[in-house]
Amino acid sequence: KVPHIPEHSVCLDCKGNENECVFDQNRVCLGPITRGGCDSVCVNGGKVCDGCRGIVEKPNDDAHREVLLKHGQDFERIADFYGLFNSSHKAYKKLREKFAAAHDAVPPQSARAN
Repeated sequence: KVPHIPEHSVCLDCKGNENECVFDQNRVCLGPITRGGCDSVCVNGGKVCDGCRGIVEKPNDDAHREVLLKHGQDFERIADFYGLFNSSHKAYKKLREKFAAAHDAVPPQSARAN
């Protein structure tokens, strides 16, 4: 029997459980790019999604990066968080390169506040 592997992100599970968005708590979350089907058990318990189920097939990494930066998340913290469970995944390497390029192009937080 072939197991069912969901293609939706953890965000869908969170919304179904009526969780407050972790981003609104000013914390890093990998829910938007992590494979769902876990019933958002970590977020339900007051934690964040750290990506343990792996990256979805086609992650919207540009939108995720923008949300993280919009909420003032530090690049190194974001990059380290991405690699916790996914450092050998090709999508992780691509995401890390994109974050590095975007980080070089983004002014420091104090300059963006104006």
